[in-house]
Amino acid sequence: MTEEAENLDPTAAPDYHDVEQVEMVASFDGETVADEQDEWVPADGFVDGTGTVRIWVGPQGEPERIWLSRYWRNQMAKVPLSVLFAEPMLQISLHCGEPLVPPPMEIDLPDSNELSGPELDAVLDAEYEELSKALDAVISAGGGQGHWIHEPAEGTAEQGRVQVCLDMRGCPQAVSFDDQWLANASASQVIRAVTQAWGDARSRYVAPVYEPGPYDLVLAKFEALMVRRERAFARGLDLLGPITDEVRDRARQMEAGQEDHE
Repeated sequence: MTEEAENLDPTAAPDYHDVEQVEMVASFDGETVADEQDEWVPADGFVDGTGTVRIWVGPQGEPERIWLSRYWRNQMAKVPLSVLFAEPMLQISLHCGEPLVPPPMEIDLPDSNELSGPELDAVLDAEYEELSKALDAVISAGGGQGHWIHEPAEGTAEQGRVQVCLDMRGCPQAVSFDDQWLANASASQVIRAVTQAWGDARSRYVAPVYEPGPYDLVLAKFEALMVRRERAFARGLDLLGPITDEVRDRARQMEAGQEDHE
């Protein structure tokens, strides 16, 4: 047997490094048109760039099926399996994850019959000026934004040898493997373990809670101010009448009385 024949292994992955790549094109009326591929749909699954890992998920991003290529170990020798999983998981996060939107802050509004006409307009103008100063102060101080409070959701399988971590939205963020366990695991064992760990993480997931900051509070007060003005217009009040110094003084006195009462 020749040396070349001895090096042939029918079970080894094919090596295409020496194969010339030929681009298939179609010609129409003298123009070259590239072969069009079908548009991707979620039913095709989320796959990494090497085609080693493909994941199908449900409407809420829950794992439905995981597939490993026949030559996954050959690819794993070049790139860690956790990295190969990371790409489709990122795609799932971008496709299925809902954006986190801070909930609206509840601001107590005064009685709907507060003041009237120009007097109310004077009060609202004064409050608007104060809020504008407060907003400038918050911005100048830096920060002031609220933040999300969240505990990472982690799930395990195979007695902790496989771990899946979810992000704040409950989407898959990362998977890690115990190297010793992975060295002897079959493709079906890897798939089953990742699915179980993923499901375990989802069962532990708790939605994050938003803690507002000074910036959020000032913006909420601005919105409440607009609501008060809109309610006044809805009652048919004329907020555009002349505002005299006497009206302004009376409005400030009434506003000060409300603050003392609070």
